[in-house]
Amino acid sequence: MDIKTSAQLNELAAALAAAQTELENPKKTKTAKVFSKRTQKEFTYSYADFGDGLEKIRKALGKSGVAIIQTPTTEGDWVVIKTRLIHSSGQWIEGIMPVARIGIEPQEMGSFMTYARKQSLFSMAGICGEGDDNDGAGKNGSVIDANSSAIADAKDEFISRTQVNLLRSVIQESSADEAKFLEWLKVERFEDIRSSQFRVAVDTLKAARLKRLKNGEEPRQ
Repeated sequence: MDIKTSAQLNELAAALAAAQTELENPKKTKTAKVFSKRTQKEFTYSYADFGDGLEKIRKALGKSGVAIIQTPTTEGDWVVIKTRLIHSSGQWIEGIMPVARIGIEPQEMGSFMTYARKQSLFSMAGICGEGDDNDGAGKNGSVIDANSSAIADAKDEFISRTQVNLLRSVIQESSADEAKFLEWLKVERFEDIRSSQFRVAVDTLKAARLKRLKNGEEPRQ
């Protein structure tokens, strides 16, 4: 996640430190059912709801004079989520997280966007979801397990067609070589990639691209 800040952070830092003494990780109070294409069976897992975490964060930050603003926008042909924490003094910190390339189906975009909102806000607030998931339902009603540690640990499934398409988009956007990428993952085809590998691969590719952008090696479009 790319981070930007105001020139001064002393008052915001103090406010965040105070707020974090009141914050606790949200409990896994929700359940979801996932259909396994490999075993042709359905299994259930628990996860922390984004709304529960958002409520906890909003209350704690509000007491310290910190407001939350999350806005979707575009950078080149990518949709990104900007999460800004603003202190009453005017000081701020902002995280920018890539979501997906423009053009995917609205329901899929909504799922990825919900996940990006949750992860960026939880990270900036200093909490985790005790078994994070992406909270979103993907195409055909199945839960997209792209970044779900709960699913990856319990059932390390092969990635879905949606995830294959997203991964190829990230590779193209990152100017990476598909053949070398598959060799790095020690697989022959994208369809052989596991959920746990997908999570690591996407994070690695996005981090590399953001680093190049920050260093001016690849201009923002």
